[in-house]
Amino acid sequence: QQFTIVQKETTKSHVMEYGQTDFKSEAVGNFQGTCDVKSTIENFLKESKVESTEQREDGNPVMSRDIKMHYLYNKFVNSNSDEDRNEMEEELAYRTSVETRFYNLRENAGITFEEKPVVTDFECYKGLIDQYEQACGVDEYDLGFFHNFVSMCNAKMDTIDM
Repeated sequence: QQFTIVQKETTKSHVMEYGQTDFKSEAVGNFQGTCDVKSTIENFLKESKVESTEQREDGNPVMSRDIKMHYLYNKFVNSNSDEDRNEMEEELAYRTSVETRFYNLRENAGITFEEKPVVTDFECYKGLIDQYEQACGVDEYDLGFFHNFVSMCNAKMDTIDM
């Protein structure tokens, strides 16, 4: 099927198929080893004391930006140690500071922020990210708020006022 698609889509050269082709009807999994992926992942998650999606009560996967918090929470729940509690509380404090920072930015910007903005001025967007990273540092949680920078660039806001 892949060869047929490539052959159909290619217009500037000849698509060739070489080698043995009698295995095309076999499942890809037949060529990817014999380990039981599901049980391997479950064992890894048990060893690292992190819940799998199937073990979560709500059945929803963890958003990528929340993995660190999810990990720290599970680490604390399993150990109940003061060290793990402090680590989790530090992450919560950091997240609160990021949320407050962007809340204040939105309140003081004097523009309408778009729901799902599309980057049109990449130079402006990169400049704001660089400016933010130099002033505040960046981790995966901050990334979830960068759409605010797109709205600022689209509104042609003077970034020096930030």
